[in-house]
Amino acid sequence: MAVYKISPSTLEGFRYFIEQDYGTLEEMIIKVKGEQKWTNLMSFGSAFQAVIEHGHEKYFNRSTGKYHIKEDMPDEVIVTKSDIIEAIKFREKHPKLIQECPCRFSLQVGADTVELSMRVDGLEGLVIHENKTTPKSESSGKNSLFEKYHKSVQWRCYLLSIGARLIQYNVFTYTEKDGKYNVQPIVFQYFP
Repeated sequence: MAVYKISPSTLEGFRYFIEQDYGTLEEMIIKVKGEQKWTNLMSFGSAFQAVIEHGHEKYFNRSTGKYHIKEDMPDEVIVTKSDIIEAIKFREKHPKLIQECPCRFSLQVGADTVELSMRVDGLEGLVIHENKTTPKSESSGKNSLFEKYHKSVQWRCYLLSIGARLIQYNVFTYTEKDGKYNVQPIVFQYFP
């Protein structure tokens, strides 16, 4: 009997690759192994999430008047308050949100055990919050984003592991122009 550990994010990567023909097999393997090179957009998304998790005050640099964010990313991200205002508003709107909740769920598959190991972005009562940032484009309208996240196995794993009754995707779409970010939130709710 073997135990296999996998995250819903990795499962989602496989699903996306199979269903969407997203990238090459080599690119998917690099992503699954966590060897993908960080882009400015990925760094901004991580910085935005850090503000939701930890608040904005700790990142403020008085000498520059900007926010210097360096958490789980290779390089520091420097932004203005207007770049992260939607993250600040979200945090203020959800003061009881428990951030980064670790979860595990085991499934028996034949003689083997598959252990799903995950972290949900936030838990508020019986509502799971999953926060995503994505560059705004013609293909990221409300309907196409809804479909993208609706097909996801990730939220289904979260509901299964916690026993919650609702997951809310807080999708923050943004555009970048001259180093400034314009962020707009979109909310989707899914029920089992």
